[in-house]
Amino acid sequence: KELQNILKEQSFVKDVEQMIAELTDDTKHLSGTMRKLDKIIDFKLEERSKSDYIPTAAMKLIDAVSPDDARDAKKDFLLQISCVYIDHNRRLEALKTAKKLRQQELATKVNEFDEELSDFVGQRKLRKTGGAEELERRRAEKNIEIIKEISKSVEEAEQARRAKIVQRKAGKTSKK
Repeated sequence: KELQNILKEQSFVKDVEQMIAELTDDTKHLSGTMRKLDKIIDFKLEERSKSDYIPTAAMKLIDAVSPDDARDAKKDFLLQISCVYIDHNRRLEALKTAKKLRQQELATKVNEFDEELSDFVGQRKLRKTGGAEELERRRAEKNIEIIKEISKSVEEAEQARRAKIVQRKAGKTSKK
C-alpha cells in the first residue's frame, strides 16, 4: 500500500512538472506576443502624434462627405440618432413572447436521455443493489470471514509451535 502511494505521488510529481514546463513555454510565447503588441501600440501612438493623422473611420466619412459639409454631417448624424423613437413596451412584449415560445419549445422537446432512462427503468433492467444497508451487511460478512481465517491461521501456527516443542522434548528424552 505504501509503495502504491509512493508511485502515485511520483506520477503526480511528473504530471505537475510537465504542466509547469508547458506553462513556462506558454509564458514565453505570451511574453513575445506582448512585446509585439507593445511595438504596435508604440507605432500607432507615433502615427497619431503626427499632425496630418486622420483615423480610418473618419476617412470613410470624409470620402462620403465633402470637406465643407463634414462638420454639418456629424451634427446631422447625431441629430438623427437622437430623434429615433424606441418603443420600449413593444420590445418588452417581444421579449415575453420569445420567452413563451422558448418554454413551449422546451416543453415539446424530447430529451433522449430522459426517454432512455424511463425505458430502462420501466423494463426493470435496473439492478436492485440493496443500498447502503446491503453494502454494510456484505462488509460485515467479509470482516467475519477475515477474522475466521486469521484465527484459523493463528491456531495452525500455535499447533505447529506446540508440535515443535513436543518434538524437541521427545528428542531430548530419547537422547537421555
